[in-house]
Amino acid sequence: MPVLQIPPAQDSHDGNGESTGLTYVCSTALYLNAGMVATKKYLTTYMKFLLDNLPSDASISQVRIRLNVRSVGGSAGLWTVRGYGLPSGQPDPELDTGNNCELRYTRCCVEGTSGNKYLENITEFRTFGEKWLILGGNIAQDIMNAKSGVNRFTLAVHEQGQDDQYAQFYDYTSGSAYWEILEITYTVEAAVGYSYSNGLVSISVLALMRNAILSVCGRGLMEKWVE
Repeated sequence: MPVLQIPPAQDSHDGNGESTGLTYVCSTALYLNAGMVATKKYLTTYMKFLLDNLPSDASISQVRIRLNVRSVGGSAGLWTVRGYGLPSGQPDPELDTGNNCELRYTRCCVEGTSGNKYLENITEFRTFGEKWLILGGNIAQDIMNAKSGVNRFTLAVHEQGQDDQYAQFYDYTSGSAYWEILEITYTVEAAVGYSYSNGLVSISVLALMRNAILSVCGRGLMEKWVE
């Protein structure tokens, strides 16, 4: 069963900076943060993955995300992993630039419904190190929708309630041993076939899973399903 591991194409975090007198602030810092930095200052993070190597006819059986915790979150912290914006995972954070920190912040933790949450109220970021998390919800269908729609998928992480100390993750500049990975396990229906032609008669047999189509072309035409 094929397993595709996709490194990040882009990632960052943005914040609600009420404590500084600004409504929203765009991050220029390294690493990724999700949670409260100071009273009334909250950070959310996002990570974009390109789906070029995922077959368009893939059937996804499991999706995992790898995150490496560089600095642990609060002891009462609860984190949510969700699709970035709507349709889930399809907006491009790189286009939400300039003064659109508010838009990115909103797409990370507010926009959407429970339908684009893949993990909710998890505690894994209270401890250091590598975390492999299996994503649930509608993740498989959302990725395939994103594949056909925009050929990329963006995940977001925020601390539930934005009231606990932020967790910090390594980002794409940290190298392959530390950066985030989107892992997709999938299958593709395999087609096997046989064809024969002697110039007068052409026979083709295509087997797809349990079914086969037999087509005979010569002076006449016949098509028949073979179970």
